[in-house]
Amino acid sequence: MKDYQQLLLGSAVGCAVGAYITYGFFAEEDVSSNNKKLEEYLNRGPDSIEVTDEQKIDSSGEHGVLDLRRKAYIVRGGCFDLCGHVVLHGNGDFDLNKTIFGNLDSQVARRFVRDRVGITPFWTEASQELISKSFSRIPKAPFHDKALLEFMEKKCDFSSEHADGSFWDHLRFCYEYSAVHYKEKSPRVLLLHSIMGVGTNMFPMSKDKIPELQGLVNEFEFEQIALFPTVLRLVAAGPMMDELLEIARSNPSKLKSLKSI
Repeated sequence: MKDYQQLLLGSAVGCAVGAYITYGFFAEEDVSSNNKKLEEYLNRGPDSIEVTDEQKIDSSGEHGVLDLRRKAYIVRGGCFDLCGHVVLHGNGDFDLNKTIFGNLDSQVARRFVRDRVGITPFWTEASQELISKSFSRIPKAPFHDKALLEFMEKKCDFSSEHADGSFWDHLRFCYEYSAVHYKEKSPRVLLLHSIMGVGTNMFPMSKDKIPELQGLVNEFEFEQIALFPTVLRLVAAGPMMDELLEIARSNPSKLKSLKSI
């Protein structure tokens, strides 16, 4: 109980410090330089092209929506610091049990995850304009295969909330990020990456549906999708990442030709 009380106290102190730092970032004299830095980050993304309506992915929101953070990461081609452009506020209506983390049984873990993902972002107007404008100029992902979407909608369960937003929000981000930055690979791998299981032991597709999934994707795509649950657990366990980091430190060229570990 004492540890839990210390955790609560630490969270309160952390929120107070975070609020003070955020106020500093949003001080009037910092706004101009922050926007300039954001524009520089976004300008390092992929080459802009004009796209026709036929090339644009469905934007109705039925199969996920992209928030400003995800749009910025797609434009940039990776994560970067958005401090000074957004304020995160706790969401009192957030229900952890409706997310992929609902089966966590440790109260400490549940509080930690809830504090991390149960938030609502509030963006500056200038940031919204910069990110939206930059995102509108990048290549758009191709339409999803109709048969594959029907399989995901009718025979799988992606109804749970993800770490932030809906499961479909997460899958759409992965799909569009892959389409823009890994053009030589199929974006369907990242669209379907968690269909056979997520890290919290939630399984959107039952085992008996595996043969049907195999018939909807090619051999390479299925191999990558099937590997995801195992690789995710190996990464989370620790030792494999420690070994990879050691190789990166001692013999970085070996990583490019690594076949097994």
